[in-house]
Amino acid sequence: MIPMNEPNEKIIIYDGPFQLTHLPSGFIYKIWGEVAYSWTPKRRITFKSVKGNISKYHWNNLELLWDEWKGPVKNELTKGLFLKVKGEIESPVVLNKKTNCEKISFDVPNLRNIGQYIIFKVGNYEVELSQRDNYTDLQQKLKAEGGYLNLYTGTLKKGGESISFDEATDILEIFGNFLTFVNGYRTSAMFRRAAINYDLIWYDFTHYPLSEHKCISKLHLSSDRPTYSQLWLNFFNIYNRDKVFLKKLLDRYLDSISISGTVDDLISKAQSGLELLYNWLLVEQQNVKPKRGNAAEKIRSVLSEIKLNPAISTSYHNLVEFVKNESKIEIKDGPSAIVYIRNPHIHPDKFSRDRDSKIDPKIKQEALDLAISYLQLAIIYILR
Repeated sequence: MIPMNEPNEKIIIYDGPFQLTHLPSGFIYKIWGEVAYSWTPKRRITFKSVKGNISKYHWNNLELLWDEWKGPVKNELTKGLFLKVKGEIESPVVLNKKTNCEKISFDVPNLRNIGQYIIFKVGNYEVELSQRDNYTDLQQKLKAEGGYLNLYTGTLKKGGESISFDEATDILEIFGNFLTFVNGYRTSAMFRRAAINYDLIWYDFTHYPLSEHKCISKLHLSSDRPTYSQLWLNFFNIYNRDKVFLKKLLDRYLDSISISGTVDDLISKAQSGLELLYNWLLVEQQNVKPKRGNAAEKIRSVLSEIKLNPAISTSYHNLVEFVKNESKIEIKDGPSAIVYIRNPHIHPDKFSRDRDSKIDPKIKQEALDLAISYLQLAIIYILR
């Protein structure tokens, strides 16, 4: 586990000697310093010298050599005759990735509470995910301060077989996308490391996809729906068959539940996700003849496939009243209400703008909530 007890706490990766080469001249400097993973004001890997200076004439065009990692660095200090060194190392940063190992360890920042301990299995691969002991306290700190904080630790194994770096990268990419779906915003398996007999063999400090903490509505899994472990199995299989589709669907879902953007934008994203599901699930997988230009009918077809009643629940009180008052318009159920409210945002002629201006924001919010519930349930359906 990478030590991290406060949100946005700097993580010291390395403290010791490293080498800086001024590329134009070939001049080499021996420096003692620190390499760290910093979160704010942006995620980056930083270095700074504690002992040792460089000439002011060599402040740029520098290459750093550190524990077999070599790469360009950007020095931020430019004043003085002899300079301390402080700057940024470009991601990705991977050390000694050639060696295969039986176990890969990692940390997962900003992951909502999905259980204290879960095992995810697919084929010979097994991912174990564990909450940190003081998860509740850490989560409260994250909610209060925002940013980033490691909340789960994990391991990847392959039934006693060794795993290559590239193989681990592929599996953990899929796992990170799955956790992102469960979480409602981007997270990944970070700070990956491999050991043999407790000796660390390689480290990976790459900036994998990760978003700052957000308060997002929870993914609801009722007793009659599959567990996270079951969802993972089909997520993995679909990702390998049609990675482009699943990543686009995930993007639409995340966009629709985002706390940024107008409610009109979010409704459009949710509807786009439902239409994408229609094309993949029915047209491509079941060879259903596509319905041209009828968005509401496409959404109804998806709801029919997942056996969900298209009628608007009375829990959406404002939306139900809106539909009653707009009885002269062809709004007969949830899909048609969503499309009716969304269309003026996409087709902004004067008539549409005037119609849109008369729709109460509470009605739009309920239309968004309904579209998101359709999208979420449809995604869970294909992952069953």
